[in-house]
Amino acid sequence: MKQGDGVSASLLFVKFVAKIMKLYIIIIIIVEVYLVKV
Repeated sequence: MKQGDGVSASLLFVKFVAKIMKLYIIIIIIVEVYLVKV
């Protein structure tokens, strides 16, 4: 395993986590808006 492989793998992981965080934040915003309306 080369040094570059680990770097690209960690970058993919960071991107993956960032996507999950964005989805999580969007869901929280939707839930809060829904609760405010109700």
